[in-house]
Amino acid sequence: MLLEKSQELIELSQLRKSLQDFVGNLKTIQTRQKQIADALATIQPLVEALKAFRQRGINNIDLTQKADFILSFVINTENNLQNDSEWIIDNKNFKGNILKSHIENLKVTLEQQLSEAWKSYRDQ
Repeated sequence: MLLEKSQELIELSQLRKSLQDFVGNLKTIQTRQKQIADALATIQPLVEALKAFRQRGINNIDLTQKADFILSFVINTENNLQNDSEWIIDNKNFKGNILKSHIENLKVTLEQQLSEAWKSYRDQ
């Protein structure tokens, strides 16, 4: 009887540890998801403005270099997640601060170019 109770206690202890790990991983994934969503939300209004400018034929805005890194980051993240769903949990793999920095850099550049394009359009 004591042996059975000891075995149950070991199993419950292992289950508790597994659940704690799961909760920790879930929180990490939710944090990563929020980092990505927040980063993208900062430029969403500017993306909408860029679309409106392009609809009006104002196409002298070039974001190729800035956007290429972000696109590459997203593609690499997506590929890594497809290969290993736990990839995003490791802090060495997911570089949220780097993404945020590049998004902020893109935002500043986009704001400047939209402002210059609008002034040029308005002056015509």
